[in-house]
Amino acid sequence: MIALVKAIWSGISVRREWLTLLAVAAAGAWLYVQYEQVRRDRDAWSRWASTACAFVDAPIAVDVGAPRRTDACTVRLGALASFERETLAESNRALAAHQAADRARMQGDAARAGADARTAREALAAMEKENDRIDQDRVSGPWFDALNRVAGLRRTPDGAPGAGRDRVAAR
Repeated sequence: MIALVKAIWSGISVRREWLTLLAVAAAGAWLYVQYEQVRRDRDAWSRWASTACAFVDAPIAVDVGAPRRTDACTVRLGALASFERETLAESNRALAAHQAADRARMQGDAARAGADARTAREALAAMEKENDRIDQDRVSGPWFDALNRVAGLRRTPDGAPGAGRDRVAAR
């Protein structure tokens, strides 16, 4: 085993120039491939920038040697991005306000439904009580009041036209 390692090492020592040349060539090929990838990425970004600037009707300034400055396309894209952020924030605020109002309305509806159910149960109990009071299949004003409450109607308040009689008024 040691003899094999010594043989390989001596072979490398004799052909060291070729191996160095192969290593340098491999590194150069790797750098070339990396450069091509960077160039493709740069070209893709350049196409994207040209397309984006064309969509916002602003010319793109591509001066490689010029100092960095804000061009019309960058300003326009920035304004559009700002508009999008502001619109989204305002939409979210409006949606949150609508949802809060909707929740409040639903809570009110639930409270009213509970109160209506309670009133209906009370009206049904009153109707059953008045049914128990019926004598010889004759009904009176309190029985009609109970019937009207079951139907969702109420008795005319005292002091109103027709008060004192067994009349009902719609709610």
